[in-house]
Amino acid sequence: MGHASEPVRESVVVSDRVSDEDFADILAAVRHFVRDDVVPRENEIMAADRVPDDLRAAAAAMGLFGYAIPAEWGGLGLDLRQDVELAMEFGYTTLALRSMFGTNNGIAGQVLVGFGTGEQKKQWLERIASGEVVASFALTEPGAGSNPAGLRTRARP
Repeated sequence: MGHASEPVRESVVVSDRVSDEDFADILAAVRHFVRDDVVPRENEIMAADRVPDDLRAAAAAMGLFGYAIPAEWGGLGLDLRQDVELAMEFGYTTLALRSMFGTNNGIAGQVLVGFGTGEQKKQWLERIASGEVVASFALTEPGAGSNPAGLRTRARP
């Protein structure tokens, strides 16, 4: 697993939990990808205001669009501790990298995993985990802006 282009997902998940040994391999592959492939291209990413297609494809091949999505839905199935450790590696480079797949693993993916119907999970999770679909989240409400905790609602007859 020394190169970013090598898929991580096939060799890693053998149960519902990613072992510490397998996670160490994932972390090493991500560290290599970030430091050797992404960091040298930060100026290019900034100038173009986008992550180049080859880096996006490498991230998808590594399973990064679905690292927090359970393996049964095509993700890597990392737990919260592993997610945080991975985030620290992503923090070594431009925020654009994590932003590219952050919503897939965060609010969109986790809402579907936790609260989606079987039909919604079947329709979306594998496509989100593979990077075929990039999820997004937008919120703007009077009086709350982009703060969902500030939302106020009421029911009327």
